[in-house]
Amino acid sequence: MHVDVLTTFPELFATQPPALLGVSMPRRAIDAGALTVSATDIRTFTHDKHQKTDDRPFGGGPGMVMMCQPVWDAFDHVEKPRAGARRQRVYFTPQGTPLSQELVAHLASCEHLVMLAGHYEGIDERVIEELAPLEVSLGDFVVSGGEVAALVTIDAIARLLPGVLGHEDSSVQDSFSVFAPPQGFSTARDGLSSSKQSKRLLDCPHYTKPREWRGRAVPDVLLSGDHEAIAKWRHAERLRRTFVRRPDLL
Repeated sequence: MHVDVLTTFPELFATQPPALLGVSMPRRAIDAGALTVSATDIRTFTHDKHQKTDDRPFGGGPGMVMMCQPVWDAFDHVEKPRAGARRQRVYFTPQGTPLSQELVAHLASCEHLVMLAGHYEGIDERVIEELAPLEVSLGDFVVSGGEVAALVTIDAIARLLPGVLGHEDSSVQDSFSVFAPPQGFSTARDGLSSSKQSKRLLDCPHYTKPREWRGRAVPDVLLSGDHEAIAKWRHAERLRRTFVRRPDLL
């Protein structure tokens, strides 16, 4: 997969440590050849000597608005060399669809992502209408620019690319993944119908050595060696945690 990020701060997308894309899973994905990331400065496509990408909004009001022409030309520049690729345009905005694991999985299935990191008060609506990108939000809050959202999204995508994680089931067992209940598992005692078992769930608790710490012991079932019992316990814990912490998922 190749990701092109269109931004006025390309230095944020360095792929060498200590930059975010230069460590951990993004670095592994890049080293494995599963991911490449390029950042393109939108200022390169301006036509004035000051490389101005924004101007005052029509109708007045605070802030500045990014102009159509440099954004449009930047998209054209990065898309032409990869014509025919299975592509998705993405625009990060607080007004977009909330980023979810399901949405990340969709993006990870593409060959070419072109991410537009908005800034200032926003981007001229006409170029957004013309480009028709998938509009994505990190949540119900506002950050200074779409660069943060782009970095988060790239990191989430990198984890889903083939061969990146150490174990092929690691991403499948993450929070917000759909868990199939183990054979023989019953939800009757949890008050959940079987139709709700396919919902996205939070992950279960995890433990490692020592067996006891500050008077807190590892649950006996995890030390039993009974893999069926362990699978059932973990699924019950996923249901319990989701019900307590994120009942909206159920």
